[in-house]
Amino acid sequence: MKQMHLIALIVVLAATAIMVPLFVFQRSGGQTTPTSPTQASTKQATNGDNGTVVSLRVGDKLNITLNTNSAFNINPTWEFNGSSNSRVLAQDGSPKFIQLSIGPCPSSPCGVDSIAFKAITSGTAVVVASEYGSCAEPAVVGDNCMHLFQQSFEITVVVSSA
Repeated sequence: MKQMHLIALIVVLAATAIMVPLFVFQRSGGQTTPTSPTQASTKQATNGDNGTVVSLRVGDKLNITLNTNSAFNINPTWEFNGSSNSRVLAQDGSPKFIQLSIGPCPSSPCGVDSIAFKAITSGTAVVVASEYGSCAEPAVVGDNCMHLFQQSFEITVVVSSA
């Protein structure tokens, strides 16, 4: 008797496993829909992308990594102003500085400043950063070099829904 109940249970489970997907397929009008959305991507921008336009899709990320100025090598740092339109392009975390060498670095960057953004909705946003720094040695005795360099970085981001 137990064997008969077990066989009946197996038949009911097998029929259910076949009928439920068939019912769901018929209720959807026979149309199949993708189960996972398009994979988001991450784009990289560096000093060389200054003044350019970057295209993203909603959900994509943009990482901006800027080398500090190595010609004037005391305390160079980039200050990011964030996104001009945070509804379109939202900052994703805090800016980070990675020091690559200690002390004067005449032939390579002292470090890099980076910041990440995420595309939220369709539209356009601009990211601006400015670098300020001072030189290792004053050009003229008594000169503090703080005015010697300043540069800027600007990138326009166009976000589309598709």
